[in-house]
Amino acid sequence: GHAPEANIVAYKITKGSSGSTSSSIILKAWQRIASEATKYGILVANNSFTGSPRPTDAVQQAIDSLCLNSNVLVCVAAGNFGTNTSRSQSCANGLASGATSIDTKVVTSFSCKGPLYGSGGRFYPDLSACGLNVTMAWRDNEAGEKVWSGTSFASPQTAGCALLVRSANPALTALDTKAIILNNLENIRPQNPKGDRNWFGLGFLRDDLAVEAALGKSGHKLFKGTLTTAVKERIHSFPVIAGKAYGVTLAWHRTRLSSSTWSNLALEIRDASGILGFSDTPKNLYEKVLFIARKTGSVSIHVKAVSLDASSLAYSVAAGPNKADAKILASVSYYGTGCPGTGKKIVVLPSSAADRGGNSSYYYWALSYKPSRWQQLFLGSQSGDFAALWAGWRADDKVSTTYKGKWVDLELRMAGTDKTPSTMSAYFASNYSSKLPLVRVFNRRKVYLPNIKGGKFTPDKFDVKLAFDRVFYFDRAKAPNFLLEYINYGNGNSNKYFPYRLDAQYSSRPYWTSYVRAYSPTAASGYRSAGYGPVTAFGTPGGTPTVVPRISA
Repeated sequence: GHAPEANIVAYKITKGSSGSTSSSIILKAWQRIASEATKYGILVANNSFTGSPRPTDAVQQAIDSLCLNSNVLVCVAAGNFGTNTSRSQSCANGLASGATSIDTKVVTSFSCKGPLYGSGGRFYPDLSACGLNVTMAWRDNEAGEKVWSGTSFASPQTAGCALLVRSANPALTALDTKAIILNNLENIRPQNPKGDRNWFGLGFLRDDLAVEAALGKSGHKLFKGTLTTAVKERIHSFPVIAGKAYGVTLAWHRTRLSSSTWSNLALEIRDASGILGFSDTPKNLYEKVLFIARKTGSVSIHVKAVSLDASSLAYSVAAGPNKADAKILASVSYYGTGCPGTGKKIVVLPSSAADRGGNSSYYYWALSYKPSRWQQLFLGSQSGDFAALWAGWRADDKVSTTYKGKWVDLELRMAGTDKTPSTMSAYFASNYSSKLPLVRVFNRRKVYLPNIKGGKFTPDKFDVKLAFDRVFYFDRAKAPNFLLEYINYGNGNSNKYFPYRLDAQYSSRPYWTSYVRAYSPTAASGYRSAGYGPVTAFGTPGGTPTVVPRISA
């Protein structure tokens, strides 16, 4: 096994030789482990049975209590029912393992794939390990071996890795160990191109990297802290080298075990130039960010409390080199709300104009119009889930004329919407989704637009970029599409519109975009134009949130 010199404490939970058991028997076993953890020095526990996905189930409360109160890291099997996770164990404070083949690291067809049943979108499993054709000892046959398959055999390997980590550094807690293991996994997305983290979790188990991290070698660091209702953000400094890839994983425990809700923390990585990456997954008790350092020096690791289920909450952060082919697509790969898992620097919409100029243009869009209110709708099916750090527009590539910029008194908002380009209402408020409400992403101020010149198309070149004051997280589970709203309060052309030709896209049914325009910044309704609008880019983590225009305070 992974930890051949480990001491083992076995607790029988089956009735006879049939392998059957009950929840009450398993519950008593977990309670006994908790009472004997100190006596026997128990650091890790494994259970490869089915169970309940409900965190409020008595057995699952006992598991999470063992992690939280007894400092024992619990590992469980994700289950062998494919996309049916109704019999998978929640194990929110521990680790649930899916199964892959040994050599190819392809996720098996039987390995349970999330999201976890009844969880509201919790990613599941947490990670993957070998679970196909595993050779093991044969019951009642000392000389024999048996070959079996299942997540039941992947989970003990995770448990063995956890024990190696804790033996390498006895000062580590169960929470530290969880963060270290999750931060040092191997990317197996290339072997599973049709899957995502609901297939294989954050990656494939790597004992070697986890132990290296536990020993603090090769630039690995561990940070610990506490958030409170009074202090909702902590910042840690982490040294990096320009051009090198790094991973940072934040882990914490749920503390109100009788509740199905728990604290939500967010992880953000910054350098002097801005955000390198972030993660915010409300249903999982960990966040992970992968990034490439832009400069040699230090980055700041921001741990933020979005919500707390206790007055004080401890957390652990593992940070270190991103090894084991843990691919960073483009310049950043990250997980969380607004995260499609594509790692794109920018999201260009309509998507038909992502690699070519749009088929139309717009002379007098919101940026160069008289005082007005504009609302443009974009399809979530074209963007996927993502997090917007900035918005950008490009000059029309079909003409080489130079258009002079002026200042515009501007505010930008974003929101989810249940409307489509065909059903978009002329009433602005009617287009907002209550599940993904309006966010003022760019506070009102003067923006001095640059001169722009078209005639040449470069896919990633957007002539005007406005860095947001607040990140907008687009999540299709909350709203299928989203809105970008412009409030133009005036401009430097005596509040008259001026030509500022931007690239645009037109489509007949089915429409890709639509907009509503009103001739007052406070208007409640306007005129709808279906199938037409400027090509817009949204910067995601890893893209450069450069502000091309000069902005006044």
